[in-house]
Amino acid sequence: MSANSTRSVTDPDRLAALEEERDFLLRSLDDLDREHAVGDVSDDDYHVLRDDYTARAAITIRAIEQRTAALAPRRPFNWRRLALNGVAALGIAAAITVALVNATAERNGAESPTGGLPNSEPIDARVVEGQALMQTSPFDAVQLFETVLSDPAASKASRVAAHTWYGWTLYLTSRQMPAGAEAELLAERSAAHLEDAIAADDDAADPHCFLAIVRFRTFNDAKAARPLFDTCVAAGPSPNVAPLLSAFETDLIEAENS
Repeated sequence: MSANSTRSVTDPDRLAALEEERDFLLRSLDDLDREHAVGDVSDDDYHVLRDDYTARAAITIRAIEQRTAALAPRRPFNWRRLALNGVAALGIAAAITVALVNATAERNGAESPTGGLPNSEPIDARVVEGQALMQTSPFDAVQLFETVLSDPAASKASRVAAHTWYGWTLYLTSRQMPAGAEAELLAERSAAHLEDAIAADDDAADPHCFLAIVRFRTFNDAKAARPLFDTCVAAGPSPNVAPLLSAFETDLIEAENS
């Protein structure tokens, strides 16, 4: 983690802002429930807004927890515990996260962050900045992706990339949370963003790859994951994603044959 990233995580002003955001979202959920109960909000709008507020609140609360932990007094360093925790935490989500962060840092200007296609359009710098924050500050990452998606001047390539990495950030965050409704909701929102990326550019490989992983890892749906995975491979995933797919395919084949 860079010095700037460390300062961002431990900035008390940023923590206070996150707590205000959390309180605002929780109040919004209460207000929404009341408005729906008296008929001021339709059922369709209620479900869309409630899912959005809940997903944003979960990301915000996760960011608060990260910053609170960073501000807490450090306990004596335990190398044995670090080694044991490192072995226990090793898995596909962690491996993909590390590879993505490394690949983002090493990517040169000729490579396309969205995967599968030559980079004919420049990708918005906010997307690249968001990618760099995915692991250390997912709340800040999704805020950047949201600014791109709400910007009418953003290019198609930038919007596809923003949806792709927004979805992937939500998925990785869901994997770090205890199993339950909030984690599943984040995974569902992740899938929605990846589907939006595919709808915007069906030739982009990476959102197909990521959506295959979400469908299989979170929802245990090998049947839905298979065509997404095949499309991902055929389209040619970006260099930071391709090396990660062999282990996933092994698990997918095992599930299909079981």
